[in-house]
Amino acid sequence: MAKNIFQITLIIFLGVLIRILITPLNQTGDIAVHQEWSRGLYQNGLVNSYFYTWPTSVPTQPPLMMLGFWLSQHIYKNQYVLSELHNQIRLPPASIIIWFDKNGEFLLLKTWAIIGDIISALIAYFVIKKITTKNKLAILGVALIMLNPVSIYESAFWGQNDIIGSAFAYLSLFLLTSTNMSFLSLPLFVIAISIKPTVVILIPIYILIFIKIFKFKLLFNQFIGLILGIFLLILTFVPFLNQSPPNINEISTIIN
Repeated sequence: MAKNIFQITLIIFLGVLIRILITPLNQTGDIAVHQEWSRGLYQNGLVNSYFYTWPTSVPTQPPLMMLGFWLSQHIYKNQYVLSELHNQIRLPPASIIIWFDKNGEFLLLKTWAIIGDIISALIAYFVIKKITTKNKLAILGVALIMLNPVSIYESAFWGQNDIIGSAFAYLSLFLLTSTNMSFLSLPLFVIAISIKPTVVILIPIYILIFIKIFKFKLLFNQFIGLILGIFLLILTFVPFLNQSPPNINEISTIIN
């Protein structure tokens, strides 16, 4: 078991390292639009951000993904923490701080896709091991995702975030078959949709799996999951809503 964990950790570490080194190579195209959104959200706030006058492109991503862009910029703008740590404990090294200052903005924007790759690799391990009971084959599945040139290109170079939404959708399907954790399946699928709506194409597969393994306990768990999912969906929209009370003078003017 310890050997398996070491091998999986090593493969994931190598895959992440390759991605980190590649992230600065492309700063144009979609990732440049993501940069514009993340800067705008940080500077102007989340409230009514879908209705700002944006220089290039109006946001087309769902709320949860936009929150991710906001968080990326928030972390980047507070990178002084790295310098403070260096002054206290000499870590991280100055070379890393300098590199991050130059490339960290794009690294943080692409981090969401990299996290999606990691989640997908771990899901692949558990699914393959469950089906085949072969550790080596399951570990090979991890390597095929983390060291796949197409996966590396899409997440680390191009900077597309489809994989993070897909990863939560895969996790949702995986937990649907779980005896005790199936109530988390629908909330995870809602999270996936709140990141990338394209995962709705997996809904027929979700329904087919549900029908095949149907039990009344599963139905009850999905009802609980539906309530949790709706609650999570509402929460993702709250930061973007105008929560200030209406101006009484403006209302009076409109009425008159």
